[in-house]
Amino acid sequence: MATHSKVQTSDKEHFTGYLAIVAMLGLVASLAAAWFYLQSQPRIEPRAAFVDTGPMVVSIDGYNIATRMAVQTSKADGDWANSNRSALIQVLNHALATSNPKTLLTPQGLQ
Repeated sequence: MATHSKVQTSDKEHFTGYLAIVAMLGLVASLAAAWFYLQSQPRIEPRAAFVDTGPMVVSIDGYNIATRMAVQTSKADGDWANSNRSALIQVLNHALATSNPKTLLTPQGLQ
């Protein structure tokens, strides 16, 4: 004769399951509220634009200057600076080439 025993679940086990469900729903609701709050905030546009010149090497009077510069412009002039990047690099190379390296020399190197 086969007997089937039913496993009785106590009210405490049901309460734990319900508590876990409520905690998960609370977490989902909190994350959704945070996401909607962040989406409703106005976007802050940067006021500055940067143009990277890439690595530049200039030799002056036996000194070699290796540098990488970023030119900061206003946001309105950012497109102009990007389209004239090669001209800016030429001007910066010329400015470095015509500078006196001894006046730039510090105990930490060229500054």
